[in-house]
Amino acid sequence: MIQARAFLAATLLATAASAAAQQPAYTLTVPDTAGSPVDRAARVLGEALVSVKAASSVTVENPAGAPTAALARFVKEARGPQALLLAGQDLLAAAEFDSGVPRVQDASPLARLAVGHFAIFVPAGSPHASMADLARAFKADPGSIAWDAGA
Repeated sequence: MIQARAFLAATLLATAASAAAQQPAYTLTVPDTAGSPVDRAARVLGEALVSVKAASSVTVENPAGAPTAALARFVKEARGPQALLLAGQDLLAAAEFDSGVPRVQDASPLARLAVGHFAIFVPAGSPHASMADLARAFKADPGSIAWDAGA
């Protein structure tokens, strides 16, 4: 009986070790600066993948340049199924409206991890009290409206 238990324990340990050795190592591209909200989310995701043994390791890369440039590189470079990209709202919006870069659909989106909101703010005292006011001013003189975005 002891030999059977020892054999069973050895078999289970060997199976567990084999399964652990087969977990892939992932590279997670984050087209944003280290420490940004998207970067922090990627690092938490990487830790979670390792902790549930879905990955042996996760390396987070923060490529230099605009987020759309990182998307273009990600789409063009065949780096295998262990290459992942975590995109924030700024990249999703830019890729949707900028015809000069690959669209998000040129990759294979796996999951929506969060849903956020966009808001438009104007300075206090602005003559634009509503979105309709802002749209009218923009249609009348597009160059008179300065736009900025942030995360």
